[in-house]
Amino acid sequence: MHSVKGQTHSATLYLESSYYGQHETERLNQQFLGQAFNDNRVRHKESTKMVYVGLSRPTNLLCVAVHADRYNQFLSTINLQQWEVINITEV
Repeated sequence: MHSVKGQTHSATLYLESSYYGQHETERLNQQFLGQAFNDNRVRHKESTKMVYVGLSRPTNLLCVAVHADRYNQFLSTINLQQWEVINITEV
């Protein structure tokens, strides 16, 4: 993420990762659901900065990859008017 700060791209794939034992969807699920961020915990604030850099780079297409288990647990009520959800299963 740090290497793309200040750059833009036509498309970005943001593959969530584990940071200090939690994924972005675990720390920031309310923000993905459209709520304002108001959590002062250090790792949560750090996650917002990394996600902001990753999600603000594309000009045309943003893809966020989340494991189905975490999607079902944290994001199943996401606004489908704003997000297109595509389920990719193992072959």
